Amino acid sequence: MIGQGWGIPNEYYSAHVARILAARWGVRGDPSAGAAARLAYGRELLRRRTSGGFFAAKLMAAQTRFFNKVHPKGFDASVQNHFIHLFREGFAAQVASLVTAATTNRWSFSETSTQFRILDLRLDRESVERACRLVIDSERFWKMAFAEHGIRPLEISSEAVVADPGRVVKAIAALIGETIDEHILADLVVQERGSAYPIDRALKHEILTTYGDVLEHFAAERREAYLPSAR
Repeated sequence: MIGQGWGIPNEYYSAHVARILAARWGVRGDPSAGAAARLAYGRELLRRRTSGGFFAAKLMAAQTRFFNKVHPKGFDASVQNHFIHLFREGFAAQVASLVTAATTNRWSFSETSTQFRILDLRLDRESVERACRLVIDSERFWKMAFAEHGIRPLEISSEAVVADPGRVVKAIAALIGETIDEHILADLVVQERGSAYPIDRALKHEILTTYGDVLEHFAAERREAYLPSAR
């Protein structure tokens, strides 16, 4: 989306990220603590991060309360809003990635790590169980939120992004009614995607093999919740 000029969909509604950006943009106060600072941050966010006529953002289930405080009137009803639900098909792989990211403080495909712990998850059984619950609760939250507000999002799996990014970009273009820059798309398709550093791959493998019973237990619970006809 960034390459095509359709907004800059980064994570803006983490309180930690909001504090960093607010300070960088000269917003007075802490957006996570004061209403005036939150509203000022919201105005600067829309002004500075709108690109090509689009404002785009990544929003996690746990960040929706902060989003509602930054934008107390919600989504702008005077413009058309589009929703993309990015999810992961492999439940065990999602949990392993979550625990690995929390353990290494590395939340992207770069070597950069955060300077503080975002989630208190460790390489132990209790943490893997909590991570399973976090993933399931997040999925349930979005399903209920979409149903409650009558939203039919474009459903995209992270596996599809890795396997066929060109098809994903075309699906987004169809959703928002934009044409595609084929040269930029061609560059995207040949880029390497989904690469984990060796230590990350080792940690994920350790989680999958050591806590396979936990992952299967919660995966079964998830199947019961979302696929009642399979009982």
